[in-house]
This record gives sequence, structure tokens and C-alpha cells, in this order.
Amino acid sequence: MCGNALYPAKSVFCGALRAPGSQKTSSRPPSFVPQGSPLLGSGGHRPRLRLESCASRPQTTPLPPSPLPRLRPLVSVPLTADSESDVALFDPLRLDPEISGPIAVLGREEWRIASGLADAVEPEGDHELPFELIQRLDELGLLDNDAYRLRFGAGFEEFRRQSDRPATGAGVEYSPDRFDLRVTIGGMVADDWDMPPVSSARAVLAPGCSLRAGAPLYSRSFASVRHTRDRLRRVVLLGNLEAALDPILIPLAKPFATPLGSVPVDGEALAAIGALPGPSQLAHLGTRVLERAALFCRVLFPNTPIVPLLVSAPRPGENLLAHSSLESAAEQLTQLEALEGLTLYVLCTDLYHAGAGDPNASASPKPGIVLAGGSGQAIREDDRRCLDALTRLDAEDYARAVDEAEDPVRSALGRAPYLLMRALTAAGESKLAGSTLGYLQVPVPGRLATAASVVWH
Repeated sequence: MCGNALYPAKSVFCGALRAPGSQKTSSRPPSFVPQGSPLLGSGGHRPRLRLESCASRPQTTPLPPSPLPRLRPLVSVPLTADSESDVALFDPLRLDPEISGPIAVLGREEWRIASGLADAVEPEGDHELPFELIQRLDELGLLDNDAYRLRFGAGFEEFRRQSDRPATGAGVEYSPDRFDLRVTIGGMVADDWDMPPVSSARAVLAPGCSLRAGAPLYSRSFASVRHTRDRLRRVVLLGNLEAALDPILIPLAKPFATPLGSVPVDGEALAAIGALPGPSQLAHLGTRVLERAALFCRVLFPNTPIVPLLVSAPRPGENLLAHSSLESAAEQLTQLEALEGLTLYVLCTDLYHAGAGDPNASASPKPGIVLAGGSGQAIREDDRRCLDALTRLDAEDYARAVDEAEDPVRSALGRAPYLLMRALTAAGESKLAGSTLGYLQVPVPGRLATAASVVWH
């Protein structure tokens, strides 16, 4: 790299990247960039910085080619179901707990360039690089650099000193009062208390959205497995992180603190699958998908420990099965079947979502994004195909359905279901069949979400 070329003074990507709440340069809808916009040249072509050959400039010390920076782990969600929509970025680690919504919004083309930075290397000679975009990404703290790693390290050290994973939703999403919360959780399950017993249940799909938004599906999911209580030895909570972290399976060795009491973790099970908690377990603090399920476990299975596992998402541009460690992760889960007693799996995930609304927000009388038109039909069709593969425990067909949808959000939500199916079929559960108990478009303001309830028995 020549001199200080990484941070040129002249702005090329004027307004291309913005923090949430900041003014846009035009009133365009999210899915359209007009000709002549500052994001594009007058002919509709994006202006790019031209880096002259290092040999053509006077310099004292030639520098070798250097890799471009990589984005830090981020959850990316389109603002609408439109394939050309802007992209909202969320921090999966919640390094700034005061921010509940997106930490930045990028145009679709900016996101494509930013997510592919690490795949490019700056060579000698003439080259075009989005230096101004890199600078703005750096200013917003979106790059995997020394500053980010220091914040990550500090956040992990603080989390490591805590005896329990704190109940981040208490007083925000649900009542912090023990009695009120027990009435709420018990009332949800009681809504479907007359559901026929499914004593042979081995796994259940529950929503990943907030308790209030997904209440009907939470009710059916946990009512369907309540009769396993007397035979259970452990409950595996499996959820999607929606960001790319290593390793693929991210365990948590801390009990879950709740207003109802602490939910213990099964250390024997964690040891059996060889999932050693490391710094990435900080991600458990940034998402509530397992916390919500832990509340139901505390009420229905008060003496049963849990095995909390988050599943890392594919990196941008990767397909569902791309990671070299995916097979190893599937084998790790199958080790649970060698343990004594019944293991119940709870898959905590939505099928799809879009929009910059707070992922932890509750339902509201205000409308969410409506699944209408061609985009809505495509999403429902992809949901149907994925649910069909899920109920048949056909992991390979499910992976094809996710990849053929060519949607990064569906990919980010796809690995946990895939690993569950692999674990159940590898354990010889060929006689298991899935029953769909419900499907719902979740009405959260500013956010589109679809979820389902399925029990495998």
C-alpha cells in the first residue's frame, strides 16, 4: 500500500454508509438508487478510487501487497423483502448494550462490496479499491481490527466474571416479577393444555422471536412436549446466531439467570460433545433466542439441566454447507445420544425475517411488514419447502431449499435446523416424523418475521 492511500481526503461514497437515524441524501425508497445519485455516476456507474502504480510514485520503501480488512461478525438483515433492499447491520455480541436496533445501514451495493473485502488483495499496479467505504466502516467500528478486538476482549472478560448469564429480557420484554412471569409462561402453555400427549417427542421447533409476538407458537410447541417431563435428563437449546463466528457450535457453560430462578447447565453433556466454551460464548449475551426457551424449561422441567448451543452462520456468499467444520459439528451433537437418559432438543429459530425493527421487540397494534405481492409469495413458498424437509428430517433436501432460495437471511437461519436433522437421523431416529402445529407471520413493527411450531415424535 502506498503512503496513506487507505484514507484519502476526497469522499467518493457520499452518504453511502450511515448510522441509523441519520439523514439520507435523498428521499428514495430503500430498494431504488436513482441515476445521477451521489452513490452512482451520472451514467449509472459507481465511481471508484483509482490507485496508481506504486512504481510510478516517489517513495522510499516499497511495501508488499497487503490484505484488505475484514468486517467483524455482524447480523445482516434486509430492510424489506426486496432483493435490492438496503441492509441493516446488528451487533451479535451487543458490545454496546444501549443500542437495541441496528448499528448501521448500508445500501445493497455497499454491503456487497463491504462483505467481500476480505476476499480481495491489493496488488501492484493500477487497482480500484473503495477506500472511502473502508474508512467509513472503520469509523463506525464495523471492521475486524485491533480496536474491535480490544472491545471484544473487554466484553468477554466482564462476562466471564459473572456467575450466571443475566436475564437480559427481564423488565424489557417480560416481567421481572417471579409470580407475574410464572403466570405468563404457564398461561401460554395452558392455552394448549388439552393437546393430546406426545410422550414420544424427541424434538420441537419453537419461534426465535419475542414471547408476546410468537405467543401462539410458543404455546403449542411447549405444550406438545410437556408430557416428557418425568423421563427427561437434559434439554438441548439450539439456536442460530445469524453471524459468522468460530467455532460453529458455540456452547455456554453458565446457568441462565431468570426471575423464576436459575436454569442449570449440563456440564456432562458439554464435555461429551467436546464443546469447550471460549471467548465466542459472549454471543450468548447478545441474543435472547435461548433465554426465551429457558423460561419455559424452568416452568415445565424445573429439575432438568439445559445444554445451550448457538450455531454460527455462513459467511456472506457461502452456502449452507460450506464450512469445513460442519461435519464435525454434526458429529458432536450425535454424541449426546450416547448419554444416559432422554435428551429433548428445542430448536429456537424463526424461518425468515427482514426489517430494521428491534429483533427483541414485542408485538404491537402497529402493523409489521406485510408479506404481499411477489416477494411475499416467494417467502411463503420457501417457508413451505423448508418446513416440508424439516418434518421429513431430510437434511440434504433442506440444505438445497435454503441454498436455492439464494437469500442470506435464510442461510443465516438455516444451520441450526440442518444440524438438528443430522443429529436425529445419525442417532438412528429413522422412525421419527414431524407434525406441524402452526405457522405464523409475526406482527412486529418495522420487521417481517415468519415462524412455525413442529414436534418430532
